[in-house]
Amino acid sequence: MSLSNLLLIEIQNHTVTVSLCNSVGKVLDKKSRLFDCHHSNDFGKYADANEFLYATRSAINSLIVSLPKRHAIHSIGIVGQMDTFLFCDQESGMVLTPSFYLEDDRALDTYMNIKNTSIIRNYKDITHQSLSRYSLFTHLKWFLEKGMSLFSFSPQRSLCMSLELYLLFNLTGLEAFQQDLVSASSTGFFDFKDKDFSSIIIKDLKLNRKCFPELVSPFAMQQKSKGFIPLKDGIPVNFLTHSSVKNWLFDSQIQCGALNIHISNRHISLEQHMGLEMLDSNNFVSKSLVVKAQEEFYCLKDSITVPFFSDKLLSLPFSDIVSKQVVFSNSQSWVVLNPDSSDLNQEFALINKGGDSLDYMFERALLEGLFNVLRLKIANFETVSALTPHTFYCTSTLDIHDSVWQLCADIFQHPLVIVDMEQSHLGFMSELQDSMHNKSFSKPYQSKIITPVQDPISSYARYQSWLSYYQKIFKN
Repeated sequence: MSLSNLLLIEIQNHTVTVSLCNSVGKVLDKKSRLFDCHHSNDFGKYADANEFLYATRSAINSLIVSLPKRHAIHSIGIVGQMDTFLFCDQESGMVLTPSFYLEDDRALDTYMNIKNTSIIRNYKDITHQSLSRYSLFTHLKWFLEKGMSLFSFSPQRSLCMSLELYLLFNLTGLEAFQQDLVSASSTGFFDFKDKDFSSIIIKDLKLNRKCFPELVSPFAMQQKSKGFIPLKDGIPVNFLTHSSVKNWLFDSQIQCGALNIHISNRHISLEQHMGLEMLDSNNFVSKSLVVKAQEEFYCLKDSITVPFFSDKLLSLPFSDIVSKQVVFSNSQSWVVLNPDSSDLNQEFALINKGGDSLDYMFERALLEGLFNVLRLKIANFETVSALTPHTFYCTSTLDIHDSVWQLCADIFQHPLVIVDMEQSHLGFMSELQDSMHNKSFSKPYQSKIITPVQDPISSYARYQSWLSYYQKIFKN
């Protein structure tokens, strides 16, 4: 048996996109829907899970209506970001809380109270993650200690899940309460030794294991749709996974030491393929698990946040900035960010030694500042892993202009392999074929290479100028 058409449901921020991909990864059609992102003094930043389900149903229905009848749906997969949490009733599936976003700042006081306690030491030893004000653990601790006063239910007898898990739960008629190992490894609850959620961390929150989902391999799910209009019952739900997996699926031959740089609207993530090497968890670098071609490997993981200040100082959103040409400049102008901060409202410095107008130079200065931070983080990866990155793969959910990648290549002084994200759709199909022990096709891999054009000495000198400002501002 081979798979024909895959319904891929992707959740990013407050957008749900559904695509129908055929067996060779071609997208036959796709539809997107927005669901509201709310803000209030009581709930902070949140979404309504029922509004999210309505948006998903609407997108699927629009897709089904627009396609010829011969394009039936044979399989379903879900890709999410794991950046939300909610509680729902175990038996009825009724939502008991809003779906809170981890960007919400109400957990700051909780984080400040625990950041120097023994909890942190245990946390890092067990999870191989860096605890921050935006971690799921921090937010759940805030919610259970302070936010529960807004609701009347017992979290110990409820289910805790993200929006994508809630979708799976409803898609399968309230039968599948599952999470894939990959996204679980990034939650900050995952014990790498036991390959399960940590009993120590769960106990600290005064919850029980039943509150959290069963863990499964991303491409080994055995579920079927049930009672989810407009889909027919009985369609196999083959996988649920984290968006970071998508960034590794385009090629089955990726080797240990490779880097993946992924640009989204709010974050630039960095992952290094580490094979099965277990590194010292006391280092600040986070680690996650990836499952690909039914094999597991670890990744060193870090990211930088595109700060909210860009919305105020720039006439265009970040997605538009990266989609247009970057003009080369020797101007002594930089945006200096703190690479150790995950704060969306982080402090920054704007250095303008060339006398250029703000409008002229800020967009390039921002991009150069972000890529310089990435260069620092790559150097740290090399120190931690003792592996010199040999291949730089670049992926994005945005339309990135080649000149932006060129700026990145010039700063890194390393060729970049630019991967078309359509390749990942074929990757999903290939993974499913492998999971069914059916390797009826091999996926073609296409990419373009962008090599540095800037003189290495000039590139190094410019980076050192930026680094000197960074050290003066953030290290003194």
